[in-house]
Amino acid sequence: MVDAPTKDFAGYHGRNRPFPFCGRIIEAYYTNPNLDTVCVTYKEDENLTPDGNPRAYDYYMEVDESDPRFKALLKEVTYEELEKATGDRNEAYHEQFRQIVRGYIEREGLTGDLLDSGDTAERVMDEARLQLFDMIFNYNPESTKTRNDKEQLFRLKLYMFETEVGQKASRNHKAAIRKSENPLEAFAAFQKAAKAMKKNA
Repeated sequence: MVDAPTKDFAGYHGRNRPFPFCGRIIEAYYTNPNLDTVCVTYKEDENLTPDGNPRAYDYYMEVDESDPRFKALLKEVTYEELEKATGDRNEAYHEQFRQIVRGYIEREGLTGDLLDSGDTAERVMDEARLQLFDMIFNYNPESTKTRNDKEQLFRLKLYMFETEVGQKASRNHKAAIRKSENPLEAFAAFQKAAKAMKKNA
């Protein structure tokens, strides 16, 4: 089956492939903390682009195993590969952020205060722990200023998928983790996966 041309994707004319990205995927990753939307970056040949030059396009879709588009994606990319690509992108962005912060600290001469004072460093760690605990028990998806709870939930899920339990979990258990709407739900889903793995060991 070949789809009709799509208006939302310049350059795609439905030639010999069900969807624009089929057989041409560069990268696929989750785009949000709920892990319910995927972006697929794919290469389009020059004869199918408006200006005659090869280009990379982004194709977005929901995580839905009844959707023919997502089914087509799963024929080329596994859930594990989606999780790894998302984690790699997340870490790359955080490393860029860390470099920016380090540059700012060095330019402003702020390194001494924190590094030279054990008391200050300990208080910073205590504050970080309190924020983590508060995020877990008082999760607020609308928070955006001093901390972004949705971003932290995103990181938590990615970390779960990187563990042995997350990697060996069944598709249903992974889906439960992905669809969890707060940290406590994520922990509960992870615990069920861990118990199932132990039972099957």
